[in-house]
Amino acid sequence: MGLNSTPFGLCVVVVLVLYVNLSSGVNVIRPKFESVDLWSDNEYLNYTFGLDEETPYFNFTFNVLKNLPDVEVHVEGSLQNKDEMNHYFSMNTSYNLCKVFEFKDKSPIGVLVWSFLNDHGSLPERCPIPAKTYSVHKIWIPEEEATGVIKEIYFRLNVQATVNLPKPKLILNNTYKGVTFIKDVAAIKQGILSMIKMRK
Repeated sequence: MGLNSTPFGLCVVVVLVLYVNLSSGVNVIRPKFESVDLWSDNEYLNYTFGLDEETPYFNFTFNVLKNLPDVEVHVEGSLQNKDEMNHYFSMNTSYNLCKVFEFKDKSPIGVLVWSFLNDHGSLPERCPIPAKTYSVHKIWIPEEEATGVIKEIYFRLNVQATVNLPKPKLILNNTYKGVTFIKDVAAIKQGILSMIKMRK
């Protein structure tokens, strides 16, 4: 009679499977920044950004040097398969930051996200944005377990901000470039849905 056909053998197999699964790490997708180009005008705004790729916590600070009456933000992003360059995704969007502040006050999800961010720092509440230092520290990029075969992906993100004076003035122009990679970690930093559940 084989080992696997006995109750004892079945227990041994279950214990071994649990041991292997519990003792091994979890694969997650992490970004690796190859270049981070930051520009701010230093008249209305000064901006800093930092990332700890091991955690993966990141920090950013906005020093608003003059009151900002109204801010337009433009974001362009792209993803491209490293092995098959003709497979890519790109997007661009523009939004008014003051409208985002209004959404925060009217949407339950907006309230959750805003309160979560403010647990890690301080953000402006509404427009006009008063001259002050705003920051968010030790925020993490939400992670999910990487299943299947996932190839490396190039990413590029450009963020521009313009203050609406009599003439629009560019005050921020940041570009982040890098590649995603698979990393074995002991525990996942929970994804956005889990973070929302944590706030209930």
